[in-house]
Amino acid sequence: MRPLLLICLAILTISPMALSQSFDDAQQQRPLTRREVRRWLTLTQESAELSAEANRHLIAEIERRGVDFALSKEEEWAFTLLEASEELLEAIREALPEAQRTAILEVREKRDLYTTFISNFSRTDLQSRRTAFEAGQEFVKRFASDPTVRDQRNFINRMLPQLDRSIRMLERGGRIRTN
Repeated sequence: MRPLLLICLAILTISPMALSQSFDDAQQQRPLTRREVRRWLTLTQESAELSAEANRHLIAEIERRGVDFALSKEEEWAFTLLEASEELLEAIREALPEAQRTAILEVREKRDLYTTFISNFSRTDLQSRRTAFEAGQEFVKRFASDPTVRDQRNFINRMLPQLDRSIRMLERGGRIRTN
């Protein structure tokens, strides 16, 4: 019975190490995430030397693993504020083919505009209503011929006149009824 207990203890001791190694291997194979890049830049931005080393390390990791994200111009600027070098930003840009990068940014823009519309649509203050109206107009304009968002576009189109009326009412000092 004792040898069986020792074997079980050995397995329990070795298994977590094997799992940990397996997890580390998986981490090394998957593409680099936006969060990982941001974390490296944030942790090293206080020192020019550390920042330069982090940029070199991240470029090497991107060349080895690739990335799973695309950066908008605003995100590139934010990374620059965290001491990302132009070489690092270029490595991130080039890690994905142009068509894939464009598609990722377009999907995110659709989501962000629609979320802005939805999250402000049912609020009763003037600024939220204006924000929803502007986001809705931009969504409809930008994705007028996109069949993947037909339902969202139709919904927004139905709601824009109601939003417009409520904005004019609020501008005159009126109130919006809530249910």
